Amino acid sequence: MQASLNVLGKALLLGAMGLLAACGPDEANDEPDGAGGSDSGPTAEQSCLGFCQQANANDCDPRAVDCVAFCQDQLGIAGAECKDLAGALFACMRPFAASCPNEPPPACERLDDEVESCMELHGCSGTVCSGGGGPESKMCGCQSTCEGKLYETQCETPAGGATTCACLIDGAEVGTCEGESAELCDVKHSCCQEFFDIP
Repeated sequence: MQASLNVLGKALLLGAMGLLAACGPDEANDEPDGAGGSDSGPTAEQSCLGFCQQANANDCDPRAVDCVAFCQDQLGIAGAECKDLAGALFACMRPFAASCPNEPPPACERLDDEVESCMELHGCSGTVCSGGGGPESKMCGCQSTCEGKLYETQCETPAGGATTCACLIDGAEVGTCEGESAELCDVKHSCCQEFFDIP
């Protein structure tokens, strides 16, 4: 199954347990179930926070994930049109977080397919991100197909230095920019968007 988002589909789980370990400690004090939500159930943000916090509680990664940043990034990737479906997928996957799975459980595959189809219809799909780094630097990169073109970011933050991203379209570098952090490298939300101009 093709990954839909960094943490939706196979990449969703890999992102939650792996890529987002590059982020700082979880500072979220949000109540994922109910607080601030509507009578119809938890919001997409609450569902995402619930999944992320459960993964942290089960030590799925050596370092705690910053769940607020994680959810802003992932729901931003989904976009406004697909955000609710992404939230439903997070809610579906939350009960399975204790097993730290590497791909969506069978019970959630239908939702994963729906998120992927929604993203293909409304813009970008096939987003794959990776990241990591040691004490000397942090790195992350993402690539995504949007409206028939392959967009890619390659961001790095040297120890004590500023984050710099290389921005590529169909394999050709179109510019470099200074980003906010080495963890914010999605093609639509990194500093590369000034070159990409993805709607």
